[in-house]
Amino acid sequence: MSTNVLELKNIHKDFGTFRALTDVNLNLEKGKIYGFIGKNGAGKTTLMRIISGMSLPTSGSMALFGKTEAGEICRERARLGVMLEDRGISPDLTAAQNLKAQMLLKGLHDDFLIREMLEIVGLTNTGSKKFKEFSLGMKRRLTLAATLLSKPEFLILDEPTNGLDPVGIKDIRDLLLRINREHGTTILISSHILRELYEIATDFIFIDSGEIIREISKEPLNKRLESKTIIRSREMGKVLDALRKHGLDAELTVNGDTITLSGNGFTEEELGVILHESEAVLLEFTQRRETLESYFISLIGGNSHA
Repeated sequence: MSTNVLELKNIHKDFGTFRALTDVNLNLEKGKIYGFIGKNGAGKTTLMRIISGMSLPTSGSMALFGKTEAGEICRERARLGVMLEDRGISPDLTAAQNLKAQMLLKGLHDDFLIREMLEIVGLTNTGSKKFKEFSLGMKRRLTLAATLLSKPEFLILDEPTNGLDPVGIKDIRDLLLRINREHGTTILISSHILRELYEIATDFIFIDSGEIIREISKEPLNKRLESKTIIRSREMGKVLDALRKHGLDAELTVNGDTITLSGNGFTEEELGVILHESEAVLLEFTQRRETLESYFISLIGGNSHA
């Protein structure tokens, strides 16, 4: 039996002569948290809208919870929680009134859910304040609360922490991690704050110009993000002997007069002492660590933001 909650095959999406998505193929496994990364206009929201049924693909096929027929997929979408914008939220209602309205639309009747969701997202003290009077961060919290009302099995979240302060961002992150851990909820989440995606995601999907350009899980990604040390010297023998004497535990590459250490266990200060002991003349000695942002930029080949 397939453990995939979603399978996309050869998805294309055209808007007139503009192709927004090209040949998208994805398999999302149950219980994982997928960080969805791309520039503005790369196709993230378009793909999320197709998965959630707000838009139709020009071509391609989808399986949702193993169902492939259009009618079946429509019914299975009741198991989704989708947060793409402040959709269905009334500007003239309070937080509690909005959640009550959402409950009626979803066929839910337990009013305890309203209190529970407001507590979860930190909006219990908004009282009679109307949605249109909320800050951007408060609006995002209420929209997330409405998304969680039906205890969905698969969450699709587009910029859920947009407008939140650092404490609010951490609160949402901890909430999503708890939902994933306690209920096995699958999450597809996009964000411009890549360090936050790195903290929460188990897997990463990179999209650029409507095409999926890389899929990678956290463990192999971490190996690519490990610190690298560059040592240049015309006395390579002395450098190598000193490193091995001190129990070198790193991937080592030698290219001409340059040694590259990947994921070494030495601090910069420890390496400095070791190299001093070697008595080798150094031409360069630098350490650097790649980030998720720099990794993404290297994938798309430019200085762009996710």
